[in-house]
Amino acid sequence: MRISLSVLLMGLMAASVRAAVPTAENLSLNGDWKFRLFAQEYSPAAEGCEKADFDDASWRTIDVPSSWELRGHGKPQYYDKISGESGFYRRLFAVPVAWPQTGRIFLRFDGVQFGATVWVNGRQAGDFTSSFNAHDLDVTGLVRRDADNLLAVRTHGHPFGAEFDTNDDWTLHGIFRDVTLLWRPELHVASWRLTTRLRGEDVEVTVKTTLSGAGDVALRLLAPDGTCVADGKGADARLLVKKAALWSAETPTLHRLEITAFDVAGRPAEVLRERVGLKEVTWNNRVLKVNGVPVKLRGVDHHDITPNNGRAVTAAEQRRDVEMIKAANCNFIRTSHYPPSRALLDACDELGIYVQDEVPFGFGDKYLPDPACAPILCERARLTLARDFNRASVIMWSVGNENPVTDATRAAARVVKALDPSRPWNFPQQPHYFRDHLKNYPCSDVGDLVNWHYPNLIVPKEQLQREYFAKFDRPYLSGEYAHAYGLDFGMLEWYWDELMWNDPAYAGGAVWMFQDQGILRKASDMAEAERANCVWPDPQHVWDSYGVYGTDGVVYADRTPQTDYFELRKVYAPVRVGEAHLAFTPGARNEWRLPLENRFDMRELKTAVSGVWRVLADRQVVASGALEMPTLAPHQKGTLSISAEIPAAAASVWRLELAFTDRNSGCALTERVLPLKVDVASALKGTAGASAFRFDANRLELVLLDGAGQEVFRGSPLLRTDRRDMIAKNLRTKPILKGADRVLKLASARVVASNAVSTIIEAAWGSGTNAVRGHLTFSAVAGGVKVAYGYAFPCRADLVETGLAFALPPDHTRFDWIGQGPYECYPRASMLSEFGLWTLASGDLYFPGNRQGVALAVASVPMGKGVALQPVSGTDVVFERQGTGTLIGHNAFVAGKGCKFLAPLQRRDTSAHETLEGEFLLLPLPAARGEGLRALFGEPTSVTPFAPFFKSYDT
Repeated sequence: MRISLSVLLMGLMAASVRAAVPTAENLSLNGDWKFRLFAQEYSPAAEGCEKADFDDASWRTIDVPSSWELRGHGKPQYYDKISGESGFYRRLFAVPVAWPQTGRIFLRFDGVQFGATVWVNGRQAGDFTSSFNAHDLDVTGLVRRDADNLLAVRTHGHPFGAEFDTNDDWTLHGIFRDVTLLWRPELHVASWRLTTRLRGEDVEVTVKTTLSGAGDVALRLLAPDGTCVADGKGADARLLVKKAALWSAETPTLHRLEITAFDVAGRPAEVLRERVGLKEVTWNNRVLKVNGVPVKLRGVDHHDITPNNGRAVTAAEQRRDVEMIKAANCNFIRTSHYPPSRALLDACDELGIYVQDEVPFGFGDKYLPDPACAPILCERARLTLARDFNRASVIMWSVGNENPVTDATRAAARVVKALDPSRPWNFPQQPHYFRDHLKNYPCSDVGDLVNWHYPNLIVPKEQLQREYFAKFDRPYLSGEYAHAYGLDFGMLEWYWDELMWNDPAYAGGAVWMFQDQGILRKASDMAEAERANCVWPDPQHVWDSYGVYGTDGVVYADRTPQTDYFELRKVYAPVRVGEAHLAFTPGARNEWRLPLENRFDMRELKTAVSGVWRVLADRQVVASGALEMPTLAPHQKGTLSISAEIPAAAASVWRLELAFTDRNSGCALTERVLPLKVDVASALKGTAGASAFRFDANRLELVLLDGAGQEVFRGSPLLRTDRRDMIAKNLRTKPILKGADRVLKLASARVVASNAVSTIIEAAWGSGTNAVRGHLTFSAVAGGVKVAYGYAFPCRADLVETGLAFALPPDHTRFDWIGQGPYECYPRASMLSEFGLWTLASGDLYFPGNRQGVALAVASVPMGKGVALQPVSGTDVVFERQGTGTLIGHNAFVAGKGCKFLAPLQRRDTSAHETLEGEFLLLPLPAARGEGLRALFGEPTSVTPFAPFFKSYDT
């Protein structure tokens, strides 16, 4: 192809002009500043601190950004407690000599609690009070180009409405986000706003631009590969992009927008280069859609806080959070209760996370009836949208958090709607607020979406549908639900599968919340009561979560996953394999058909997901292959077929393992393991066990003997009346037996019948009116004894978890089992675990709790000897720490889990003297395990526990 010389020269000139156009310059002012803390804002001692000749030699140095309480100044406060303290900061800075001599210079503060007054060279540059909004101050006339400049900042102690910047979290003071010096040309882009409309396969992009003076605008939109896909001119330009690559959480495609400002003479004055995502958010027919497709928001709430840095979360920390959230199969973050740092939104834009951006006012309800607070809230709304309007990830705005709806909050909502009609807005509220609101106001007054928190707290599901959901002509979501309080997280599976997934109007929600709100403190600086329920990373320090109030993350404060995190990942997985009982024949071809569901919103399953399968005989992989994923549209159900020739093998436990991976990212999505065959007798092959038993009536202990008459196990049957202590459970349930221990010792035992193979005992656990009476039957079986038990409480009992257990010596630290694992699991809170062969040390963070579907559990010393428990009735086995040792037990009854607001689900309400029963085998093991157990669990060696903490709550 021939190109004329004139065309070539014009292209080179255009490229040269683009390269020469000025771009914004910036200089970070983060780093070491001089600092002094004052007990109040207008302290006489603070007079003159803003002046250049003030002597700050005695002041300490503090890093900016930071929270000063985590740097040894003041005491952290929680909720809306405000100390009134004020921090004074000083530093010198020089304007870079490379910056042009013309133009404007701005100071940007991204976050200061509770706002600040700012001076440059002793002259006031500005004042602001909103802590979580960014503030740009024009300091062009205040800075010197030929010498250092003094920047002085005094934070406000308790300005009017300061409580708006407090939340269910720590109130930490200081300059906690970036401070930046910026240069802009005299004529520059003052603001720009991009909106997108779908036009079939094409996209119409509108860019509204405001310049700082008279001039014109040219625009170019570049695809990720740098190709120009559209261009245009004018302050209100419309660009048509053919067959555009759209941005969504599942396809986070980012384009580059270039905005060039020209002066009246046509000379280029500035070029901005910004990342943008082309997307359209709509909400019609009661369904929330992104790019015309219904979406389900699988979310968590997120605070900007870390243990070491408080509110001053680094960009690396924010990206790690988003990566962990994405890895948990989430596609949505609610920024509770303020706009987050820029870094968090950067990561959401890049990695693909929908965001609900929150106009910041948390507490401060007492101010809301006051007309004087309306301008404050409206300004916060304007600042929030001014910074984040063009973010690809932001799909909706929330206005405050659970605040009464007043004229002031409505005014803020009107600002949001006027500035951005392209996205929905909402008031986050408890359901009864909406019910009461509808008595006096139209449905539209509550938002484009109805955002109700914890709706199940009001009425049952059917009544919710009838009295709440059906009354609204718009989509709804739950910006908070489940509430991961302590290690109780029992509502997640119920919410997601029964309330949200199958209701087209339910857009989803965000679990409260992602991380524990713990900050690092010296234990010696705290009272003993303050240290209760803290996580101790070492013996000298704690992560202070203000008692139990901040222990509500699915990860710990340092982002170590709790079991809740793994449950979240499984429940939110975009691939769901249903329940299936598979016929299985070793040494033959097996044909399996598994129920499968595509829970992606926009991606067809075959092109979105790859998978592998393998069949294991004990610990050996005997067959494997790639899964042939079916063609399955989003939100559709189908069948996954596997045809496999399975060789014969001598094995006790056979299982089919499935693993699914995202084809685009290569990241693991979910796993599923289905049992094929379990033969416990084969597993115990070669293990001698016990040959006889006796009951020691003096010590009230069961004794098991080997063939030589030597004791191989001795223990007293303990009665567990309740689950281990847990923050949420303790809040919502009461002990069955007032004043009694949760684990009762056998207090008396009367042998009523005995022969060579069986002993029947009338038993009592505890004493007096608290005594729990029942029976024990010990029967000889091959290798051990069968324990049958029954008991009745002396009063009506609201049961959470109960059964019979045996205490183990401190050296029994290794636990192996066949069943669900490796994490604790309960009814309606079991998706986090899978069937398999599992081994944990008793010191492991994830050790305590109930295990479901257990065929055999073994507790032993690291080098071999121990005891096995094989359920006969039920399959629930509990592991628990007790003093310096552990116990292993059989559960006669297990309820689900609860949360902060609800007691554990599916509890059993028993009347006085109603009998509970259970059966299991107790099989002592010699030091040399038989070949069956070695094939399952390997050699009996020491297991290293995952123990990241010195100690923690709920474990």
